[in-house]
Amino acid sequence: RVTDNLGGDDARVIVDRVEPFIRNAVDQSKPFLAVVWFHTPHAPIVAGPEYQAMYAEHDENTRHFYGAVTAMDEQVGRLNGLLKELGIESDTLVWFCSDNGPEGPVEIRQDSRFYGSTGGLRGRKRSLFSGGVAVPALVKWPGHVAPGADLRMPCSTLDYLPTVADILGHAMPEDLPIDGVSLKAAIRGSITERPRPI
Repeated sequence: RVTDNLGGDDARVIVDRVEPFIRNAVDQSKPFLAVVWFHTPHAPIVAGPEYQAMYAEHDENTRHFYGAVTAMDEQVGRLNGLLKELGIESDTLVWFCSDNGPEGPVEIRQDSRFYGSTGGLRGRKRSLFSGGVAVPALVKWPGHVAPGADLRMPCSTLDYLPTVADILGHAMPEDLPIDGVSLKAAIRGSITERPRPI
């Protein structure tokens, strides 16, 4: 059970635990997989005073939401800075996405900390319509992903395993059902349509 370093912004607390893991792997010349689950901007959305102060002109709920996202953004920047510092940025594939669409119905957005847009898609969190399950994602892999590349093909976190296996040259077992496809060709810009449905 963790009992130390639990105060303050949770994104920083999380990255404080990821950083030594990455440093240790690099020190030992070992490949690593770090899955970082940020809580932000999941409810309850609470930003520290210094982050709320950045958005003093907004109402309290907006200050908390914007502040929490800003705090998380700093920690994503911290992770990227760590990869650069350790000289492994071009050897590290970074994925960033949400786990579902935004919380709450649109009509309560201004009266609560439930922010987010589905971009016009039907449904929200807890819905199997696209507004509940379709979210934007980012991939960063210097030297392999063109900066500013835009892929509109539906993808899934189920694609991560076959993609990483493909990049490493590991053949997936043909006798086991794999719920996903390799996105290696999509990441490199050579395909724009999914080879089979999700």
